[in-house]
Amino acid sequence: MHVRILLFLALLFSIFLPSTFVLAANITGSYKYAWSNNVGYINFENLTVGDSALSGHAWSTNKGWIKFDPTNGGVSNNGQGVLSGYAWGEQLGWINFSGVSINTSTGKFSGTATSDLIGTLTFDCPTYCDVRTDWRPVAQTPPQTSGRGGGRYIPPTPTLTPATVPASEPVPSILNTNTPAIPGISKSEPAAETPGSIRDRITEFYKTIEKTEPLVRTDANHVESYNAPLVIEPNQTGILVWDFSTAEMTSAKQKQAVFVELPRAISALKVTLSIEQSVAERLPSLDQANVLGAVFDITAKDSKGNRIREFSAPLKITLIVPEDLRGRKDLGVYYLADSVSEWTRIPEATFDNIGATFHVNHLTRFAIFALTPDALAKDGVPPETLAVAPDTSSRSFNWLFIIIGVLFIIWLSRQKRKSN
Repeated sequence: MHVRILLFLALLFSIFLPSTFVLAANITGSYKYAWSNNVGYINFENLTVGDSALSGHAWSTNKGWIKFDPTNGGVSNNGQGVLSGYAWGEQLGWINFSGVSINTSTGKFSGTATSDLIGTLTFDCPTYCDVRTDWRPVAQTPPQTSGRGGGRYIPPTPTLTPATVPASEPVPSILNTNTPAIPGISKSEPAAETPGSIRDRITEFYKTIEKTEPLVRTDANHVESYNAPLVIEPNQTGILVWDFSTAEMTSAKQKQAVFVELPRAISALKVTLSIEQSVAERLPSLDQANVLGAVFDITAKDSKGNRIREFSAPLKITLIVPEDLRGRKDLGVYYLADSVSEWTRIPEATFDNIGATFHVNHLTRFAIFALTPDALAKDGVPPETLAVAPDTSSRSFNWLFIIIGVLFIIWLSRQKRKSN
């Protein structure tokens, strides 16, 4: 009888648990940026951490892909988070990761990787550097020692060998990701990103979307960032542009992007702003609205990594989506606060052919929604709020399945006892 119960339990768990409890050794959430003193922020969201090696890619907006499992090299993990070996940057050459380690309790990367072109790639800078993984070491049972009183287990010391720079790596293949496609490898030594080159990128961005450049760009104490977090002091004005356009959108002359204009003295602290996008989390039900483009999560943190949500002056935000909005009467801009389960409309938002602009003194998630006819009021005005749809994914039911399975086993056991 006990054997049957155990077999049934194992079968139940094998059916319902994999989607939730299999440990995926990936980079977690927004903890994905390291800083190079030569090329700026590096995004590690497409990296996978294994017990013996790292795989996948990191992405530099300025210098392209960095591959962690190239043919002639690779970055190894000794099983306890100590890294070694070389990654290959398509425009950066070989990058030595022997100075990097992963905290086995928190999954946080620390230390520095180095190369002649990338300079020092640090995971510990005081502003926005924070790369974390959900990888953890496989638990090992210490060997038993003989003798009275047992003994103390001393883990073996890994053998370290001098790192040898591998031979040149061929161009990596294009991945199926939402990150821009791999450009061609430059034959010359790449130049470091400068404030001037960032300014040129933003100027070109405004030309592409056919919008006038903001007057704030003429301010004497002004900072800007393109596709990388923006660090702004209280006495500075700033612009953060984040272009999420895919290659297909670009070829169709469409854009999916966000830009934020920041006045002086939005906060008494130095602030780091960043923008991410998502499309499948905490949305209204489809019988209420459809999201246009994506949900944009705009965040700000202080120098200690604490999130800042409220500001002393309003920020001007523009959301751009790859759809023609001309003549649309079914649109609304909404924000979602973390502590509530409904989207709130921003009534002052103004629309043009490619997006919407609005002013707020807080940061959270923002989106443009196309309202269904049933959701629109009789006068055609979008509703003030949209409720978040219940989570109907299979993941949300896993615990329910487990409870039902346990109750069934208890019932089966009692039935067996009664029959005996």
